[in-house]
Amino acid sequence: MNTKQATDLLANHPDFEIFKTTIFKTYEITKDDVYPSGGIDWESQLVDFGNEYHVRLNPWLRIGFDDKMTAQLQRRFDELNSKTKKLVFEFTDTCDFDEEEGERTWAARIYFKVVGI
Repeated sequence: MNTKQATDLLANHPDFEIFKTTIFKTYEITKDDVYPSGGIDWESQLVDFGNEYHVRLNPWLRIGFDDKMTAQLQRRFDELNSKTKKLVFEFTDTCDFDEEEGERTWAARIYFKVVGI
C-alpha cells in the first residue's frame, strides 16, 4: 500500500471525523494534513511504518510542545477512544516547530498509531 492509499483508507473511515473533532477542537485539519509515517533505511530504501501516522500542523503555528500540552493531547486521545466505533488511536509523540534562519521550516507534528484499520 502506498502513502496515498494509506491516508485515504484512514481519511475515509467514519472514526476519522471523530478523530478530527476530538483531537483538534478548534483547529481544522483535512486528510491532506495527515501522513503515514515512514523513513529511509541505511540502504536508502523507503520504509513503511505500517499503522503509524502523523499530523503536520500549519507552520504558522510555531508550537513547542511542553509537558502540559503533551498531557492534554494524551487526555484527548483517551477521550477519542471512548467515542470511536472501530479504530483505536494511540498517541505516541510530538515534534516541535523548527526553523533554520533563512533556510526552511519544519512544521510541528503529532504522531500516533491506528489499530484496527
